[in-house]
Amino acid sequence: MADQPIPLDEQIAEVKQELALRDRVYPQMIATGRMTEEEAAGHKARMQATLNTLLWLQKNELAIRAAARKRGA
Repeated sequence: MADQPIPLDEQIAEVKQELALRDRVYPQMIATGRMTEEEAAGHKARMQATLNTLLWLQKNELAIRAAARKRGA
């Protein structure tokens, strides 16, 4: 499957699922000393930024595709 494109909506769903998993798992990891609160916050912030980027792409997909067609991409 790695060589086939993955639809944007599936990527978004996967990232949302990962964020929910981290919300459940990270508190225990912090409590047992396997991760600091700062590390957890950084990991979650980066994943949230990924989600925000994917959502922006989804929102602007038609305009992006139109611009790419204009440029001959």
